[in-house]
Amino acid sequence: ILVSILFFFLLGNNFLRSQEFIEQRDDYTNQLFSYKKKTQKLNNIPLKDSDIDNILLIKVKGSYYERIYDKGVSVKWFGAKGDGIADDTQAIQKAINAVSNLYPVINMTGGNWQGGGEVYLPKGKYKITKTLVLKHAISLVGESRTASQIHCENPIIAITNIYGMEGANVLMANSITIKDLLITKGTVELQGAY
Repeated sequence: ILVSILFFFLLGNNFLRSQEFIEQRDDYTNQLFSYKKKTQKLNNIPLKDSDIDNILLIKVKGSYYERIYDKGVSVKWFGAKGDGIADDTQAIQKAINAVSNLYPVINMTGGNWQGGGEVYLPKGKYKITKTLVLKHAISLVGESRTASQIHCENPIIAITNIYGMEGANVLMANSITIKDLLITKGTVELQGAY
């Protein structure tokens, strides 16, 4: 009986450990990614179904899983084409919002903070038709100034850090980084950022 109990304990323990990680293919790039079980956001707030973006955070059999990656969050995971033809506005903004939501900024002791992240634009020409809004502690990073380009089809302002509604207090994101990309036919508007 003791051997049977030990066997079932080890079997159950291996099953639980195996469910700590899962693998899933990315819908847009067809890359295989590992996901790790997660219960809270960076600020210790429990995850809920409204946090699921089906890219960085998925839900399988009642548990939440976070994508494991080693570089920035690629806009291609969110459907950006980077071909200069397709409108990539929504995909890029969705990537920015997903990083901001899953890794909210936390003020640490001594004036330090933790959170935010890097949204990565691989080589390509990303056409946008609306202004992109960067959130607090988000970095927008290309492959290089000549390889990654944001091309403004309509907006004069390609990237801004201001969000809020007219008549309400306007909140400004700070601690923003924009690097290694070229913006054509548009400008960057950053107020109160450093």
